[in-house]
Amino acid sequence: MSKVSAGGGKQGKSGKSRSKGSGADIVATRTESLATSRNTGVVTLLRKALRNDDGTERDLLAELPSFTKYARNGLDLAIEFKVGKELEKRDAKACFEMSKAHMEGEYTASGYGWDDDDKWGEITSRESRLLLVHDNLGGADGAQKRCVGFVSFRATLQGECWNAMEGSPCLFLYDVQLDAAYRRKGVGKQLLLTLEMMARKAKLSCARAIRRNSARNAAQVSDAAHSPLAGTSRRS
Repeated sequence: MSKVSAGGGKQGKSGKSRSKGSGADIVATRTESLATSRNTGVVTLLRKALRNDDGTERDLLAELPSFTKYARNGLDLAIEFKVGKELEKRDAKACFEMSKAHMEGEYTASGYGWDDDDKWGEITSRESRLLLVHDNLGGADGAQKRCVGFVSFRATLQGECWNAMEGSPCLFLYDVQLDAAYRRKGVGKQLLLTLEMMARKAKLSCARAIRRNSARNAAQVSDAAHSPLAGTSRRS
């Protein structure tokens, strides 16, 4: 077993996720290593979603040039694909601080607890993929650009949530965050649409998102094939 909530909780070296509160229903222990899927076709498809033929990281946004800009509702934003391990420090810091400011209280209230190192590791890991939203703030050379939002996600197999590397390749959404000044202007909706389009281009069978159910202090996973992320509950 493993925790299904994305980041925020303490992860011990033994693989056990240690909650800071009483939300034991969100805490589980990883008891064995994930086994690779026996379906080599599935593994090949997932590998192609992650890597180019020459072994370099695949930019899932490269085939969707019209989704790299958002110029509506008085905004002029640039959207960029990044791998977590390649993030510039200022962008990684902006993503972390945004997530902490918006989500720490929710993690604490759920009983799962928040952990800075866990969230930082989630954002900057080699498996993490992100869409960064930058506002150029009027600077022609980009020197004044500021990260005002992000989406973090991973390309993986459906069964990873339950410690089984099996099932169809999917896009798994971890986090969506926007600065308050950029909400209610269609940016979040555009980002989720972009994720869906990237999943289709990469021939991933579906997209998945964690949805928090505060009434039960639990984390759930939503899954749909056509409008998979429409009900995602994040700060967008």
